Amino acid sequence: MHAASIVLLARTNVCEVDTRPADAVGEPMETMFALALGGRVNRSPDEVDITFVTNTDGMAALVTELCAVAYRSGLQKEFSADVRRRMADLGVKGALDDMTGAQPDEDTV
Repeated sequence: MHAASIVLLARTNVCEVDTRPADAVGEPMETMFALALGGRVNRSPDEVDITFVTNTDGMAALVTELCAVAYRSGLQKEFSADVRRRMADLGVKGALDDMTGAQPDEDTV
């Protein structure tokens, strides 16, 4: 990948997407989530914003890829600490432990 074409991540936002039909009649379809990422294009003043829509499996794919690269890089402890700090900043401290069944002192994210 050429460094001039990468985007320096500056903004992230995730939310649940309303999947009800336009007439709001009937049951919602599969729960979907929007992931909005934005930042500055490297070596350029240009800004980019893009939104992806995915389900829980897509979100899990992103999380597992990030966890795996942190592990392979030997940065699992730093990554885990950053994730826990950000979860606490969002007001959902302990949510990660609830999802993984891990204890805070384990070497898990």
